[in-house]
Amino acid sequence: MSPARADGPDRPQGKAAAAGDGAGPAARDEGGRAALAEALEREARRRAAADAPGAFWRDLSVTGGLGWLVAAPTLAAAALGRLLDLRLGQGGPSAPE
Repeated sequence: MSPARADGPDRPQGKAAAAGDGAGPAARDEGGRAALAEALEREARRRAAADAPGAFWRDLSVTGGLGWLVAAPTLAAAALGRLLDLRLGQGGPSAPE
């Protein structure tokens, strides 16, 4: 059996198809134009914000903030592990004998 085509027997054709979707071609075209205009506006605002003065430093500060969210807990865990190794007399090759 072949896959159903868009104009196959299950799909109404002609005036019945246009009446069946609830919106004629003109209404769909206006909705599509409005959506396209909105998408273009969003993209223009995004590009303007990226080109704004200070955007580099803003992006750098966000990156630095995220870096500290990773680095600080890692360093704290390493320090805690080292402290526990020293207190309990355990650890790897750097443990006191």
